[in-house]
Amino acid sequence: MTVMNGRMNGKKSYVKPEEVIVNDLIKALESGVNPWRKEWDCKGGFRNVLTGKAYRGSNPALLCIRSALSNWHFPLFIGGGQARSINCTIKKGSKSARVLQPIQRSFELKEKDENGESQYGQFMSYKAVPVFNVQDIKGLDNEAQIKLEKLIETSVSNAKPRPLDEKLKEAHDRLFQWENQVKTIKGGDRAYYRPTSDEIVIPRRYNFKNDESYLMTYGHEAIHSTLHKSRLDRQLSYNQEELVAELGSCLLAHRLEISNIDIQNHAAYLEAWCPMLKSDPKILFKSLANASKAADMVIGEQ
Repeated sequence: MTVMNGRMNGKKSYVKPEEVIVNDLIKALESGVNPWRKEWDCKGGFRNVLTGKAYRGSNPALLCIRSALSNWHFPLFIGGGQARSINCTIKKGSKSARVLQPIQRSFELKEKDENGESQYGQFMSYKAVPVFNVQDIKGLDNEAQIKLEKLIETSVSNAKPRPLDEKLKEAHDRLFQWENQVKTIKGGDRAYYRPTSDEIVIPRRYNFKNDESYLMTYGHEAIHSTLHKSRLDRQLSYNQEELVAELGSCLLAHRLEISNIDIQNHAAYLEAWCPMLKSDPKILFKSLANASKAADMVIGEQ
């Protein structure tokens, strides 16, 4: 799948969708924006406004990137074909976000079976699919516009949050089950993961300005702890590992439905990630895959 992007020597040039996604991220980072820091509210998580289906896997992190750049306030998206099916169109000049759609593929193995028949293996690949935020969709007539607004209103009203204390308690209990896997030392004024002793060190809860900050600081270090050789055995550079931890904490926040806006300041990381991503756009997708595996390990698979 390719994306047309202007002209070159009189001919249309093409940019791979993954390069478009990475360029979006680099643009956000170079402007000083950490695009996956999101404050959750009554609008709920990222989902399709027509089907109500939530975006899963690493897609919430990708949608955070485009939402930060486009200043979208609604976490509601729709495909171009879906918009047309309800007599709506995309506003002129609007840009899509891209989500990854898994595709199972097969290939023929060199070895035959005992009967001399061909054998096949399988692997999963991904296709980048464009979706549009509801702020960039409009009805082609008054009836369609009313229907679109009703869809948005219904989707938002259905996402009313549980009482904050109930939500945070549930998030806390689910996240801190990880203490059964990794020793946690509470105290001091720093948060970090110590690989040599397989320990997470975190200040006490009352040292944080709010519970979300406490939970997601622990979540960030919990993602780091999955690198241990007894778990996912990641062996990455410092900057790559921090990118995994940032993306992983974003995915944890999305699944736990809590804010991750107040995690420690990572301005230095933002600056360091740009040349790394420019040198190899595939690093983002490898990091997303690692982050998703780590989030699954810490709080369980979706």
